Amino acid sequence: MNITDNKNAAIGNPSASTLLPAGHPDTPPHPILIVEGLSVRVGGSTLLSDICLRLEERERVAVIGPNGAGKTTLLRVLAGFLPGGETAVRWQGRPLGEWPRRDLARWLAFVPQMSERLPPCPVFDFVLLARYAHGERWFGGADRRDRAAAGLALEAAGITHLAERDLSTLSGGERQKVLIAAALAQEAPVWFLDEPAAFLDYRQELEVRSLLTRLQKEAGKTVVSVVHDLNRGALDADRVIALQGGRLVFDGPPAALADRARLRSIFATEFDILTHPGTGKVLVVAREGQP
Repeated sequence: MNITDNKNAAIGNPSASTLLPAGHPDTPPHPILIVEGLSVRVGGSTLLSDICLRLEERERVAVIGPNGAGKTTLLRVLAGFLPGGETAVRWQGRPLGEWPRRDLARWLAFVPQMSERLPPCPVFDFVLLARYAHGERWFGGADRRDRAAAGLALEAAGITHLAERDLSTLSGGERQKVLIAAALAQEAPVWFLDEPAAFLDYRQELEVRSLLTRLQKEAGKTVVSVVHDLNRGALDADRVIALQGGRLVFDGPPAALADRARLRSIFATEFDILTHPGTGKVLVVAREGQP
C-alpha cells in the first residue's frame, strides 16, 4: 500500500493545518529544529554538554556513539520527555518550554526502545491511543476518523492481521511494527526512534528497516534514529551525528564518517574500512581483539 494514495487517509503528509498549533504559518520554517548550547546535568553528572545542531525537513539522521554517550538522553530532551531543553531547543522557532504537550505530539512522534514495557491491550486499541493529540474530542472517545487513521496505520505497517491480538503475545518484530504503526496514526511529520532494530533477529531487523525506509520515502517523514549498527543504520542515513561523553563530536555526511581516525576517536577502538564484494558499498568493521 502506498500510504499517500488515499486523500482521505489520516496517514502520510498531513496538511499543515492539522499539524501546527494556532498562530503558526501554514508552511513551517527551515530548519524545523534548532538546538543552541544545550547542556543537561543531573546531580553531579553532565549528561549533555553544549549541544548545537539543526534539523531540516525530510532528513534521515542517524545518532551514534558508545554506550553512555547520551544518545537516548538527547532524543528524550529534544522531545520534551526529560527536562533541560526548555529554552535551548526550538521547534519551528518556538522554545520547547512553550509547546503544550498535545501540540508537540502533533508534530513529533517518539518510538521508544522495544525493551520498554507496553500496556496489556489489543494492538488496535494501543495504536488508537496515538490519536490523543488530535483535538479535545479524545476525552469523549475516539471518533470515526481516529479509527480510520488507526486502521490505515496498521495496514501501512503490514500488521492488520494483528489488530485483535494482545501486545503481550507478539514477537519482538511484531511489537516494533506496532510501535511504528502508532507513530503513523499520530500523523506527526517528525519521528524520533530509539534503537528501532534492537533485540531483533536478522529477519525481523531487515523487515523493520525496510518498513521504515519505505514509510520515510512515501510519507516524507523527517526521521532521527539512535543506531548501533554503523553499516545498516548510520551509513544509510543522509546525515550522521556522533556523541561522546555527552558532547557532539561529529555532524556530517556518512561518507565522512568512514575514516579510521574519526571512528577511533569516537569509539576508542580500531576499525577497518572495507568494500562489500557484491554491492560495492562501504563497510566498517571493528578489529578483533580491540577493547
